[in-house]
Amino acid sequence: MAIETVAVANITYPHSVVTQALQAAREVVGDGFQHNRPDEIVLTVALAGAIAAALWAVINNSVLSPLRGIPGPWLAGATSWYEFYYDVIKNGTYAHQHSKMHRQYNSTVIRISPNHVHVADPEFFRTLFAMGTAGSRFRKAKYFYNSIGISAAIGSHVDVEAHHHHRSAMAVGFTTKSIQAFDTTIVGYARQIMDIIAARGRDGTPVILSHHARAYTIDVIAKLSFGKHAGAMQEVGPEPPTIMAMDDFPMQFNFTKHFPSWQIILSALPTSVSKRIAPGMHYISELGTELVSDLINQRAKEGRSDEEYQEGKGAIFECLLKPSPKKQYVPPDMTGLVQEACSFLVGGSDTTGLTLQAIALLVLRNPDTLRRLREELDGASSALGKDHFDVLEVSKLPWLTAVIRESMRLYPATPGPLPREVPPDGIHVGKYFLPGGTIVSSSLLSLHYNPAIFPDPEQFKPERWLGQAGADLLEWWNPFSRGPRSCLGRQIAWHELATYIALLFWRFDLELHQSDERNLEWTEHMFTKLKAPVQVKIINDRLA
Repeated sequence: MAIETVAVANITYPHSVVTQALQAAREVVGDGFQHNRPDEIVLTVALAGAIAAALWAVINNSVLSPLRGIPGPWLAGATSWYEFYYDVIKNGTYAHQHSKMHRQYNSTVIRISPNHVHVADPEFFRTLFAMGTAGSRFRKAKYFYNSIGISAAIGSHVDVEAHHHHRSAMAVGFTTKSIQAFDTTIVGYARQIMDIIAARGRDGTPVILSHHARAYTIDVIAKLSFGKHAGAMQEVGPEPPTIMAMDDFPMQFNFTKHFPSWQIILSALPTSVSKRIAPGMHYISELGTELVSDLINQRAKEGRSDEEYQEGKGAIFECLLKPSPKKQYVPPDMTGLVQEACSFLVGGSDTTGLTLQAIALLVLRNPDTLRRLREELDGASSALGKDHFDVLEVSKLPWLTAVIRESMRLYPATPGPLPREVPPDGIHVGKYFLPGGTIVSSSLLSLHYNPAIFPDPEQFKPERWLGQAGADLLEWWNPFSRGPRSCLGRQIAWHELATYIALLFWRFDLELHQSDERNLEWTEHMFTKLKAPVQVKIINDRLA
């Protein structure tokens, strides 16, 4: 991408629009005083003030803004209501619009909100999410990451130093030694969920595979993080409560992103009222409180309250319970710990659960892919079978790996913009200058669907990941993000994915139930949400 600076164009300040609005208001107010109508005076003044403020905001965003020369819909640059329309009214579909806007304006740089610029350029993505201090130049945008209501969690940290200390404290829970110790739980829970799927799919009864995939990831992350499962795998019925809460939890996000005061209003309401408005948030918060409290009490019961987490032993969350002067980490209060617990539960399960759904859907819609996967799994008898399972060997199987990577390319768990703040001195992006404080983003969707990198980007082609050609593509495959804010739990997630998918397709012959193109559609509420659940029928169970 070429770099140059554009000269600032001359600006004609449109006094007349605001002046006329204020003059009209003065005339109406004067008429109200003459006729002694104070109620009308107050109403008129308020209305006139609102109109003038709205006009000024539009003028400031569209005419006076240093971003005014960047292409994009005029309305998107003039007011955030354009983004609000797709986020809230159209239910999380703004991420779908960005690629259309890039094509329409024939530009890799577009303006998607008054102070937000989206860049669809792979090299800029690498700059924005660079490793080390280079990536830390771009701080997370506070308005976005604090919108989900868990501002104390590591994923919401805006301050670079605070994040570094927090991440350092957590890192020991995600070392190779720790993850290898977790594999027994991952495999054991995967076998349990396969037995549950088999029991509920007997005699051709349709199974809502989406529910079971997500229940598996919830219970795994709860067990690894807090030492006990959440009971999600055992829930029955068409609306299992933990799954429904996970669906509802992020639904407030797109609204709160535009109206951050909504969180304050919710917290001020009686609990009985706020539970009706945001039941998922309350459910997950209560679950997080229970898991943290039980972990603390269990440590006290065992006389381990002053112990730190040791690699391969205990629960990951223990890393956050004790101060670490060496790492300059100070534990938060109970409210902060619960927020972190919510982050673990949602971020550690919803993302992997989405991927498991996408893989099952894509494999079952592509018979050749399914055939090759079954052949590979059958040929790996030394790695998996009825009574044995080697996670490390299974997770390296070439075709299984290719299927997982391609599914994650097509359905990244966080498809929309991951906004960052431009450093104070500003940056040049192509021929445009973005001043300090501008919000800039580059989404996984624009990267993973770039036809110059991934030919036929909308097609499911696992074979693109085989051999040296596939290895060369890995630098552009970033479902776990990259840089200093990348996902700490990526190896755990990979083991979950490989284990679940291997056992599912090794054990069962499946066919999709009530599946059509709607199953492929998704919306975005921080994370990707499939519009319709993946349902299957069991044709054959090898272990029956």
